[in-house]
Amino acid sequence: MRRWQSGELSASSLHAWAEQTYGVDAWEPESEAVNEVLARLDMMDMILLTPEDVPVLVKALRSKDFIRVLDGHFAEIDIDSRKAALANDPMYAPFCK
Repeated sequence: MRRWQSGELSASSLHAWAEQTYGVDAWEPESEAVNEVLARLDMMDMILLTPEDVPVLVKALRSKDFIRVLDGHFAEIDIDSRKAALANDPMYAPFCK
């Protein structure tokens, strides 16, 4: 996530990794928080996750109340602004209508 945040890794590369990792029988998450953050990365195109969200994702990884941290953050996002900003990105475009 930090590499994505710094621009070293593309959103599509992170998303591909998350899709290949999440829900695979051989993968055992370290914690429920890790599993939830990975689930959100797996859906990052649908939920319009951006590098701006990385600090909250990291905070959730370190929190026992990770669902509250994540849900609180995403409830405050201006989704219409994100849709407008990401509408031309091929990964996000189908979810920006």
